[in-house]
Amino acid sequence: MQQLLSALWMLFTAPGFLTFWTAVGALSTAAGTAVVLLAASGIYFNAWVKALEIFTQPDFTAARRVVLARYRVPRNTPWTSPDKEQAVLVCRKMDEFAQLLPFQRRRLVLRTYYDPIGKCWDVLEEIVKKQRVADTWPEKWTAFERLGKASMKIIKSKA
Repeated sequence: MQQLLSALWMLFTAPGFLTFWTAVGALSTAAGTAVVLLAASGIYFNAWVKALEIFTQPDFTAARRVVLARYRVPRNTPWTSPDKEQAVLVCRKMDEFAQLLPFQRRRLVLRTYYDPIGKCWDVLEEIVKKQRVADTWPEKWTAFERLGKASMKIIKSKA
C-alpha cells in the first residue's frame, strides 16, 4: 500500500503534471469568479426590485403627481399645507430611492427615471434647502440631491 501511495505521489508531482495542476487551479479560479459575479447580479436585481417597489408605492406616486403638477407653474406660487406635506414625502422617498444607487446600475436608473426625478428635484430644491436649515441637518436628502442634479443635466441636454 505504501508503495502504491508513493508511486501515485511521484506520478502526480512529476514535472509533466505541473501543467495539469495549473489548469486545475485556473478552472477553480474561473468557477469562483463565476459564483461571485452571479451573487453580484443577484444583489443588483434585489436592489432594482426594491427601488421599483419604492417608486411605485401608491402614496408616493400620488405625492409625485402633486409635485410634478408644479413643474410648469411659476416658482413663487405658494405651497398649500397639504401640498407641502406631499412635497416632503416625495423628498423622503426620492432620498430612499437614491440611497439604493450603490447597489444598482446608475446609468440604468438615470436612463429609466431621469425625467420625473429631475423635475421633482427642480421643483423641490428650495424645500430641501429650507428643510436642511430648519432641521440643522446640512446633509439631509443629499442622495436625492445628487440624483436630482444628475437627472436635471440629462433633461437640459435633451432640451
